Amino acid sequence: LTLPLVIINLGGEMAYILDQRLHSQSIEKEKSSKVMTDIIQSLLNPGDIDRYFKPQEIYSMSKLRAVFDKLAHCSTMRLNTSSMDKLFDLMVIGFKYQIMQCRTANELFNVTLNHLVSIRGLVDPGTHARVDTAIERFESVYGGLRVGSWNLIRQTLLHNFQDKRIKASIFLSEGKQNSDSSMVVDIGPLGPGFRVPGCVRFFSREGREVQVEHVRLPLSSVCTPHSPDEFIRVGLNLYSREGAAASSAANPSRPTTAEADEARHARDPFTFFEEVSCDTCGERVCKIYSEDADHCSVSFNFLRFLFVRSQQTD
Repeated sequence: LTLPLVIINLGGEMAYILDQRLHSQSIEKEKSSKVMTDIIQSLLNPGDIDRYFKPQEIYSMSKLRAVFDKLAHCSTMRLNTSSMDKLFDLMVIGFKYQIMQCRTANELFNVTLNHLVSIRGLVDPGTHARVDTAIERFESVYGGLRVGSWNLIRQTLLHNFQDKRIKASIFLSEGKQNSDSSMVVDIGPLGPGFRVPGCVRFFSREGREVQVEHVRLPLSSVCTPHSPDEFIRVGLNLYSREGAAASSAANPSRPTTAEADEARHARDPFTFFEEVSCDTCGERVCKIYSEDADHCSVSFNFLRFLFVRSQQTD
């Protein structure tokens, strides 16, 4: 099930890049539209789509390069070897960035769907039916996958792309990539089912949640709870102003190392401890006081666990 995602998403990144280049070179709208339409029609050719959706191993990088080399030259556009190398590298690093921005594995569904929907807006209306057919095929196959299957797909994708560390000026300039080619993982809205870091939940012996407290941590201020109405923006066109703005708005910049260190050092030194009983469940807990934060309660059993772990580590 991994290969169709690779082909569709790399094809989407290819369409984004070529569309941006055609506009930057002031190519006539009619010619630009024809190039994009020819490429997308070839990418989503029903016969090829049927072949990709058959159970099989993911293609090697050299075979993927051959597929997209052929695809890029199905129109009147011609690329030399150097240009094709740069194009393919950008496609790979763009898709890798989108994978790493997924907060949960099943957001790969949204990445792919956003690519397909965005592609639809880059071609003439006569090609919309072919894109719509591909969207229906994709949703019918992947719409009912369980979380475990998505995790296996994500693991396969990351394993396949882990050695592809390519510097891209657009990612470097926008802070999406570090100088050593590693990708910057944004911190912001949390995925469904996740709580803001520092959330401490207390449960009764029957398994009921009886108390919730919040410990202020360096990441607490930059992580926001998941909203059911949130639009998943991974997979949008990072080369367009609208796509880049949406990505930046959805993923605020993470705190710098210096800011994180400063926040951590400001909150780490605790002044004293006090043993008290939990108001709800009656368990003996340790109330930790800090000079710059409200107190927080931690179970003595948890503190004992941390002490034992530290002794084993030492």
